[in-house]
Amino acid sequence: MFLLREGCRYLSGRVRSTWPAAGGGTGRHGRLFRVSLLGESVRLSMDHLEELRRLPSSDSYRQLTEFDAAYCIDLDRFWKRLAPLMDAAAFPVNPITGGSPFPDERRAWTKGPVARWLSVQEVALVAGHLNRTSYDVLVSHIRAVLEAGSSSYVDDEWVAEVETLLAEPYRELVDFYKAAAIHGQCTIFWAA
Repeated sequence: MFLLREGCRYLSGRVRSTWPAAGGGTGRHGRLFRVSLLGESVRLSMDHLEELRRLPSSDSYRQLTEFDAAYCIDLDRFWKRLAPLMDAAAFPVNPITGGSPFPDERRAWTKGPVARWLSVQEVALVAGHLNRTSYDVLVSHIRAVLEAGSSSYVDDEWVAEVETLLAEPYRELVDFYKAAAIHGQCTIFWAA
């Protein structure tokens, strides 16, 4: 089944038009993404972020999923590959795993980097680094990242496939953080 984004919500039974759905099943895609969590981010004002942080988790999650699509980026399962690539490329702040737990340390949705928020200053740092880091720099680390996370042989075909699949999500991430920095916004990333 394919999913289509409407705002930050998903409608089942329709094909996503910007890039192929990944993960699940057998074959290469099954090896590419062994996690079922779909990742997305929203950009918002610091005041709005603080309001969401004060809400109970179920209310903040509901509000996050109702944001207009113009303020969201859907990374699907690609976040699981992009995050270690950005670490390998020495990003000063990883836009997926960096920042602070959302809504805070005590009430974090889950353990680990599954719900994180970045301040306006961190967003500006991320946007600048993304703008200066070409996709070629990022993908030069694909083989090493795949080998670190796989018990099977990483062949050239697999590396090329991951490189192709991540190109569009990376470009969208660059555009998303550029817009957030221009508008003085912070971001929240979550995977659910």
